[in-house]
Amino acid sequence: MDEVSRQQVGARQADATDAQAVDWFARHEIKLEPGERFIRVWRDSVLVLFLQLLLPVLPAVALVVGFAFAFRRSTPLEKVLFAVLLPASFAVLVWISVILLRWYFRIYVLTNRRLIRREGIIWRARNEVQLPKVQNASYRSALLQKWVGLGTVKVETASVGQPFAMDNVRDAPGISQRILRAADEFKRERALMDEEQVRRMLAQRLVEPGAGRTP
Repeated sequence: MDEVSRQQVGARQADATDAQAVDWFARHEIKLEPGERFIRVWRDSVLVLFLQLLLPVLPAVALVVGFAFAFRRSTPLEKVLFAVLLPASFAVLVWISVILLRWYFRIYVLTNRRLIRREGIIWRARNEVQLPKVQNASYRSALLQKWVGLGTVKVETASVGQPFAMDNVRDAPGISQRILRAADEFKRERALMDEEQVRRMLAQRLVEPGAGRTP
C-alpha cells in the first residue's frame, strides 16, 4: 500500500471515530439525507464560554453577599433588601442560563455532503453550504484570539448569500483544511460516479438490439 492510500485509509478511520463521537444534540437537530454521514461537529471554544460568564459573576457575587446580609430579615431595611434581591437573583440566573444555552446550541456540523451552522435557543437560525460549492476555507485570528489560541474560519462559496463563518474555534487551520479535504473528496467521488454512469450508458447502448446499425 502506497503512502497516498495509507493517508486515505487513515483519514477514513479518523472520520469514523469522529462520527461516533457526535453528541446527541447534533444527531437530534441535524437530519441526514440518504447516504449522508457525520464527519465532525465543532462548538465555540469552552474558553469563550468562560470569558462570557465572567460578566455576570460580579452581580452574582453581590447577590450572595446581599442575601447573607439580609437573610434574617429582622429589620425593615433587611426586608426591603431581601425583596429586591429575589427578582435580581432571578434575572442573573436567566442571564447565565442564556449564555450557557447559546453556547451549547451553536454547533458547526461537517458531513460528507454539507457544512451546517445551527444556532439559536427559541428562534433557530441555520446556515448551510453544499460541499460542491466550497471554493476555499481560510482562517484568521485577531490579537486577542491569538493570545488564547483561537481563530475564525471563513468558508468561501460559489453562490452569493450569507457567508459561512465559524467563530472562536480551536485549531482553526486544521478545521479549514478538513473542510477543504471533505469538499475535494466529495467532488472526486461524484466525478467517479458520473464516469461510472457514462460507462453503463455506453455499455447499455452497445448491447441494445440494432445498436450501431445504419438503416
